Amino acid sequence: MVHGNATFAGGVSDGNYGAEGFNYSRFDVSAKKSWFLFDNEQVALGAAINSSNGTFEVDTTLNQCLLTTTVSYET
Repeated sequence: MVHGNATFAGGVSDGNYGAEGFNYSRFDVSAKKSWFLFDNEQVALGAAINSSNGTFEVDTTLNQCLLTTTVSYET
């Protein structure tokens, strides 16, 4: 197992709603990622996603393997 080497990760919740975020830094990729959890939705945000290795394109995805309803998203 390879762990990232960023120093910030944190989250907060009042028992009903929550937010979490972290600085991602692993291999040659870095990003700022966060999740916000509400009643019936989850919002995932990514910013400053890039690689120090200019050879490869960096993509990010959402895993929705347990989802049983229609997916909606905005870009």
